[in-house]
Amino acid sequence: MPQKEVRKLIGQERSVLMVCTANRVRSPMAEALLKALVAAGSPDDAWRIESAGTWAVAGLPPMPRTEAVMAERGIDISAHASQPIEECDMASFNLVLVMEKGHREAVVREFPEMAGRVYLISEMAGMNDEVHDPVAGTLADYRRTADELQRILEAGMSRIRQLAAQPEDADAG
Repeated sequence: MPQKEVRKLIGQERSVLMVCTANRVRSPMAEALLKALVAAGSPDDAWRIESAGTWAVAGLPPMPRTEAVMAERGIDISAHASQPIEECDMASFNLVLVMEKGHREAVVREFPEMAGRVYLISEMAGMNDEVHDPVAGTLADYRRTADELQRILEAGMSRIRQLAAQPEDADAG
């Protein structure tokens, strides 16, 4: 039986972990935006989408401007609580999307077995750009970051869908 059919039969979900630094701005935005895209496009598919930070302190809320920008888009992330990557079950994620090259280095250093599953989020849309952290910026800076993430996720959705469903030993290249 082909692998795709086996996954459907056992209900294997697609899994994505979004990673930034503190898990209070970019990765919660990306997590919420991807969840919204999935809900709008394929609500019956099984997905697990979470976020974490390379230097996160566990249990902190999103930054107020992050929450405000998501609320403008009709997305409530008030229940989000930051978590460090060390507290994640990393092996359970088929795809890890990071905002900066340094995040990729940190994830791979901590979890070398994940190297083939870690990508810059922009790579999903055929780019090799980092997503700037607006943490010290204005509300407009946060909006620009959310817009950038939205564009990347929309453009890269087919690749995200493919890589998020791959078994951990598959070649993601």
